[in-house]
Amino acid sequence: MKYGLTDKELGVIQVVLERFEKQRLPDLLKLRDKIDAGERMSEIDVSILETALNEAKGSIEFADKHPEYQTLIAEVNHLYKHIADKALENESQANT
Repeated sequence: MKYGLTDKELGVIQVVLERFEKQRLPDLLKLRDKIDAGERMSEIDVSILETALNEAKGSIEFADKHPEYQTLIAEVNHLYKHIADKALENESQANT
């Protein structure tokens, strides 16, 4: 056991972090750049954000058990909030 985690837990964490780094994070950063430029989210963008949020639902409980990941999880949650808030602002401006 490393860091108080079983080999299975470490394997799951590694897979989740790799998927996040190679797939979710690049998608989220592109989405952030798009909405920061004042664009509206497409249905595909909404789907990407919903999928990422659904995958992140267990992150708070995970962070409680593994404080070494709290900073990463907090930063990612801040990114989700920024995207959602700015997307809502862009939609409101487009509808006025």
